[in-house]
Amino acid sequence: MGDWVIGLTNGGGPTNVSLSVVAISQADPNKLVRINPIPLEPGQQSFIPSMLSVDLANNRIYAMDYLPGKVVAVDFTQDGNLSVAWGPVDQRTISFLTLIGPADQRVLVSTNINPNSTQQQIEQGAEGTAYTYTEQIIWRDAATGNILAESDFFPAMSPGILVTPGYGGVMYEILYSGHIMALQVAPALS
Repeated sequence: MGDWVIGLTNGGGPTNVSLSVVAISQADPNKLVRINPIPLEPGQQSFIPSMLSVDLANNRIYAMDYLPGKVVAVDFTQDGNLSVAWGPVDQRTISFLTLIGPADQRVLVSTNINPNSTQQQIEQGAEGTAYTYTEQIIWRDAATGNILAESDFFPAMSPGILVTPGYGGVMYEILYSGHIMALQVAPALS
């Protein structure tokens, strides 16, 4: 991201430490900055096997943490300052975050695992042993974090895959069953 390499911690397995967004200067590797934008509540663990997304045009980093079920936006300046722009908001995903649209109308797209999923389903997802929950796609205003649109719930996606943009605003999702689903935002039915 500009003169910086950006990374995310806590992808190796569940841990009792909050995830960190880390930036390391390419000009001076001794210059390292970090922020813990999704603090853990007592008894929570952190785990996210997917990487964060960066938006250089808007000086913004987007991160998520699967076990607490949160998504956050972090502002970043080239002098090394990190600050929370919005969030963390409730959204549990084990997929990558996708950015679409022009810089002044950026949209953040990702999955959201059904909040009614059981603790066992969440743990099985973290272990990679079963994906029996349902999830949906959420489109957020990347500047504010506000939800612009959300789909109905559908069978679990293939974990670690991103919601892939296609032609004409269609978004593709690869389901754990091996099927491909296409979604497109449309006006709400009255």
